[in-house]
Amino acid sequence: MSTPKRSTRQTSNLPAQSLEFEKLITGLKKEIFSKFETEISSLKNCLNTLSSQFTRLEDKISSLQSKSEEHDQAIKKLSESIGTVKKELSSDILEEVVQRVQRQQNLIFTGIPESSFGTHEERNSHDQKAVEEVLDTIGMGQKGNSFRLSRIGKPRSDRPRLLKVDCQISSIKNEILRKAKVLRKSASLRKVFINEDRTPFQQLEWRLLRQKLKQRKDSGEDVVIYRNKVMLRSEVQGFHEEF
Repeated sequence: MSTPKRSTRQTSNLPAQSLEFEKLITGLKKEIFSKFETEISSLKNCLNTLSSQFTRLEDKISSLQSKSEEHDQAIKKLSESIGTVKKELSSDILEEVVQRVQRQQNLIFTGIPESSFGTHEERNSHDQKAVEEVLDTIGMGQKGNSFRLSRIGKPRSDRPRLLKVDCQISSIKNEILRKAKVLRKSASLRKVFINEDRTPFQQLEWRLLRQKLKQRKDSGEDVVIYRNKVMLRSEVQGFHEEF
């Protein structure tokens, strides 16, 4: 039996609403496809830009490799170092970076007497007054009200806990560090020390740096620690004069 043909008259008699709905669907499809084409075009442009940048980078590396055997060896060693760093990169290293960022505006006060009586607010007020006294002594008393204070660790009976001071502004923290040496001349505060809030890894680095400083001093050199390096005092003075 042959399949009956659809009547042209039936198609032409479709309700007007159905035609409008089809037009709407067609329009939406065109709009969506147009947006997709725009996004795809944008992505292609980005990929082309990145590809060009990578190509230029490869050209520069090739140029360096062709200069001399010494440069070739240096690039090889650098590649090996990068590979080693990638292998060692872990959550511990990322945590170290985060900790350094979080601590960069903090100072650690050592030797500040700690109150064991009263409420938390009263003990905090005691610490606030003690820090203000220290800051007054080094000529920074006007800055004290903007700090946030907290004791580190659990209370101990043999010595006060370290006091963490969040300076909130790096320039103020650095100024306090520069003036902290004034405390050595104070009869009542000479046992109070102010240091940066270092991570455990930074503390290890600092101990090694102090050991190197001592060794060079014992050998008769006039050296100081400057910008996390042991340098001759004359070199540091020359650096300041130049810059």
